Amino acid sequence: GQKLPPPKPCGQFRYGNRDDVCVMLRFDESDPHRQRTPTLAQFDEYLEKLGVGIFDAMSRLSNRERESMGNGPSGEALCYTSRGDLMVACYPGENTAHGVHIDNADGDGREGSDFGRVLTLIIYLNEAWELERDGGALRLHLPASVARTQCREYNAGASAAVDVCPSAGTIAIFRADRIMHEVRPCSQRYRLAASVWMCAGPA
Repeated sequence: GQKLPPPKPCGQFRYGNRDDVCVMLRFDESDPHRQRTPTLAQFDEYLEKLGVGIFDAMSRLSNRERESMGNGPSGEALCYTSRGDLMVACYPGENTAHGVHIDNADGDGREGSDFGRVLTLIIYLNEAWELERDGGALRLHLPASVARTQCREYNAGASAAVDVCPSAGTIAIFRADRIMHEVRPCSQRYRLAASVWMCAGPA
């Protein structure tokens, strides 16, 4: 982690808009993409196993260990309930970006069943990506409770953030209901990513 400037105001870099183009892939037996995109189907299966494993590991942590990022809204332990389709997103260069947001900002859970999307898992698909040349970082804005313990140079009142380079094979995992994040402007190249959201309820 490092100190970074606060998020830019809306409007700069087209930040009022989401500039990517997306397709949702289900990969069930009726989805024609299952046969046409076997590599994406493998990524989908891998991300699901990874997400379920993370919930399983978090459920074995003590209350204190889960406190910063592993609890439900009222401090309860979490368990996996369901997942969304695989989303493949493309930012087509030309300074396309996605402004600061939280994936599940308004609680998209099913009443009495779960809290909705709790984990975001992203795998990047961009060969030989360089942030200085290509832009397009995933910028994660860390809550103060996490930044205090995880960032070497955290200063109260500063914006603590981590930039993730979207190079091929990199996987980013974060709380879908807590972490503000953005996609920084992509200069020239197409930027590709495949994402899955995992839902959870009280254990």
